[in-house]
Amino acid sequence: MSQSSERGASFHLSDEYKNGTASGAQKNSLVHIEHQSLDSTIEKNASLIGKATTTFVAQMNGVRVVPFDLFGTLRVQKVTTESGEPLNFIQEDKKDDPDFFVILPKALAQGEKFTIVTSYSGKDAIVNERNGNYYPVARELVPQQRQHVTWGVFRLRPDSPHSERNEDGSDGQPD
Repeated sequence: MSQSSERGASFHLSDEYKNGTASGAQKNSLVHIEHQSLDSTIEKNASLIGKATTTFVAQMNGVRVVPFDLFGTLRVQKVTTESGEPLNFIQEDKKDDPDFFVILPKALAQGEKFTIVTSYSGKDAIVNERNGNYYPVARELVPQQRQHVTWGVFRLRPDSPHSERNEDGSDGQPD
């Protein structure tokens, strides 16, 4: 008999317990990721450098801390608002808990939009298969909302050591 090393717990909102409506069918997502734009670079040594611009909408009142998933070896360098103001975030050592949490400057009201820019990098999420071929071994190459994820628009703009760039640094692809 094998044992799983994964453990988890699930909880309902306090009103669901109070009203007797906790059924497991609720969608208790804190935020809905409305749009995410990714700019990433794969280095020759298969290190990944990424910047994710994520716009989300609060699904309930009082959202102040937003949990995200990210592949364990990818480390967040900074998180800012869309205008560049630094935001606090929590990410423990990659050996302990790779998830990270963004602390917003104020609690959001239900329906309120907010955009963050997350800069991150790391190794072991991509494998260099040689001859310019890179293979992503991780599913969490970008910051993702943790539970009951619903996605809007997702845009990926990869770059590698072998990509052709225009003089202005663009790749010639439409945004």
